[in-house]
Amino acid sequence: METEQTPEVSVVIPCYNVAAWVGDALDSVFIQKGVALEIIAVDDGSSDETVSVIADWISRHPEVAVQLICQPNAGACAARNQGLSAAKGSYVQFLDADDVLLPGKIRAQVDLLENCPEAAFVAGAFNRVSVDGKKTASYSAEPGFFSVFAGQAGITSANLFCRSSLNAIGGWKEDLGSSQEAELMFRLLMKSKHYVAHKELLTEVRERVSGRITQSNPVRRVENYLHVRLTMYDSFCDERPEEWEKAREDLDAFLFSTIALLNRLSPGVWKEYRSYLVKPALLKPVAGLSAVKIKLAGWVGYPLFFRIMSLLPKPVL
Repeated sequence: METEQTPEVSVVIPCYNVAAWVGDALDSVFIQKGVALEIIAVDDGSSDETVSVIADWISRHPEVAVQLICQPNAGACAARNQGLSAAKGSYVQFLDADDVLLPGKIRAQVDLLENCPEAAFVAGAFNRVSVDGKKTASYSAEPGFFSVFAGQAGITSANLFCRSSLNAIGGWKEDLGSSQEAELMFRLLMKSKHYVAHKELLTEVRERVSGRITQSNPVRRVENYLHVRLTMYDSFCDERPEEWEKAREDLDAFLFSTIALLNRLSPGVWKEYRSYLVKPALLKPVAGLSAVKIKLAGWVGYPLFFRIMSLLPKPVL
């Protein structure tokens, strides 16, 4: 990596009990070439050796511009905002401490933003890998509002953001239990109307149960996910009615699929979201919502349809 008095990119790494992983994350930043970087590691009240591991890494890399900020435990988004407030770069790379960047990731995405100055961020493709480094799945990044809505616009570590755009919306919301990056990207998109989708797989996201929010409470996890989407749906309708109308078929089908999933975990809850359910004839198949299910809903009506679906084995999330 390169360092200058004024960095081009600030890499913000929120850390909470990641002593086993944060060294790999720092190393993956160190191998980035062709761009001036600073690293801002924000420890969020870790009780393990995270701070010692970071301090040791800093001592072994005196040529690297690194800030280590320690704060009482306040959550990942609060740590990201703390790092954002200290950032000096024109662009911000948020890197979760158990993820890694592959060589060339940051330079490639800086080039994309420099070639598209009206864009607020780059959404990047990524691999999910197991704790032993084996790839388990790959995810592309797609353009457009629906991709942000449906979780197809990258993930925190895979993306790169314009600092000025982040500051214009006030950074991350710190009170969300999940879907923080989708909510952040939605607000950026409402402000700027544009982002760049980067198809090259240059980020690895580790699948790690410990430290991941709501793993033990799938109902809460899906509720959080759905409530963020409902807020996005309503705001998009109010602020961009013409674009909302064009995307509505996809949005309505995705909402229906998510409500149906939540109802399988918590039978009867679909009634709370009745106002968002369109007639079955207006639905289209999407992930989790087959043409057969749409036909069944049309034949028997929503009350019986959701009752039938709730009798199926609960999904494993």
